Amino acid sequence: NKNLGIAFNAGSASLDSQGANFPGTVVDDASIGNTAWSNTSYAESDTDSGLAASITYSGGGLAQSDYLKATGFGFSIPTGSTITGIAVDVRRKGANPFQTDTNAQLVKGGVIQTTNKAAGESLPYSSFTDRTFGSSTTLWSNSWTPSDINSSNFGFAYGANDGTYAVYVDSISITVYYIDTSGQTQWAVGSPASSGRSEER
Repeated sequence: NKNLGIAFNAGSASLDSQGANFPGTVVDDASIGNTAWSNTSYAESDTDSGLAASITYSGGGLAQSDYLKATGFGFSIPTGSTITGIAVDVRRKGANPFQTDTNAQLVKGGVIQTTNKAAGESLPYSSFTDRTFGSSTTLWSNSWTPSDINSSNFGFAYGANDGTYAVYVDSISITVYYIDTSGQTQWAVGSPASSGRSEER
């Protein structure tokens, strides 16, 4: 009888992370909203200099920002790794306690994904405060490969409502968590009837 099983050599597999990485490009994306972001490049790094991407709505009615879309995070996740989670940190503030986060969505292949981790949390208005969306075990209802993460089109899209007051984003950064299985060996063990030897796969 052919008795063939699969075994793994765990090797040096472990939970690793890269980040926090900042984006190379931040732009306004008007696929939602009625208020454009200005000075978007200021959100490319955490400078605490007072320079930030911002919106201020001058019309009437409810104001919803466009997406503030950040890409080009420069990851280099090893080929063969398993992505376990993605955490995004947004350093932002508003100008009154009634402004809220409305959109926190990942970008895959340049396309803004549908899973939205914003929960309508009120924005801080006295100083910039970090808000983390996701975690080391959150995959945002999606599947991810190292090439998805390493792509220049991987990123994050943020949105907020602003009333007639300003909203500011100082920085956006991403940390990716993964198990590096690139050093693992997989082989078959047993007694194949035809050869009488182990077969490596």
